[in-house]
Amino acid sequence: MGPFPALRPAPRAAVLALALGLALLAAPAARAETPFRIGTSATGLLVWIAQAMGAFEDAGVEVAVERLSSGVEGLDRTESGALDLAASSEFAFTTRIAQGADLCIYGTLSASRTVELLARADRVGPSPADLAGKRIGVTQGSVARFFLWQYLALEQVPEEDVILVDLNPREMVRAMRDGEIDAAIVWEPHATQIRELLQGRLVDYKDQSLQHYYFVLQGRCGLEQRRPDALRAVLSALIEADALARRDPDRAKRYMMPVLKLGPAEIDRIWPKHSLGVVLPQDLLLLMEMEARWLQSAGLAGEGALNALHR
Repeated sequence: MGPFPALRPAPRAAVLALALGLALLAAPAARAETPFRIGTSATGLLVWIAQAMGAFEDAGVEVAVERLSSGVEGLDRTESGALDLAASSEFAFTTRIAQGADLCIYGTLSASRTVELLARADRVGPSPADLAGKRIGVTQGSVARFFLWQYLALEQVPEEDVILVDLNPREMVRAMRDGEIDAAIVWEPHATQIRELLQGRLVDYKDQSLQHYYFVLQGRCGLEQRRPDALRAVLSALIEADALARRDPDRAKRYMMPVLKLGPAEIDRIWPKHSLGVVLPQDLLLLMEMEARWLQSAGLAGEGALNALHR
């Protein structure tokens, strides 16, 4: 059974069909000879829950989980071969394959609504127009970059009127604290960390609004052939973690507290912003198609048409 390609300029970049995952789960698992390497930021809730509850061991696979600063870092590390799978937004994935990367999506972890645009109230006024001329921290290549463009366009603030500063999320927390940037568009738990540091001295713009982005597991194409048993076991463990989160959310939240480094009240506030699930939904392709059009219009895509139906 072959992979189902996503939007891409090159024939080998693809989104693996959910049917492949189901087929993999149907066969018995075998322990991999070397650890299966997964990288994720704190946003990859199901990975951390699976690790904490022992689901990987129960599925018969040795997994080494590496904490990353962002999905962009995860893409770098899977492309280099340092990781087997890494979590990123679907936008970061689309950006990378639009530049010709040989990567595939092997499943989602969540549909999330965690991106926030925050500004220092001592630097920026409450109107979106007040962002003009201000330094805004953003992780280039991340879904936050797309949401920022969309927000500015809807609010009729020309993007050339703002100053974009490329920072990873951890750097943005420090830069907001120290006043090196005037605003930041970032996701949880970093948004909460900024709120705690600035103690309410913030302007909160409703950037992402009710839109969601998908947090996906991506890796180099052909992983299902190189390490089928390990991949099958990892997907099975993540499905078990999802089942636990639905059955006993309080226990799942306790697993996440040391990962997010947040207290119970903050965890309760963030939890509803994630719709967990190991799936490949149809609207994932719709989002990627919309984002690919923007990448092309912004001159950020490689040569050739992005095609979701190559084979």
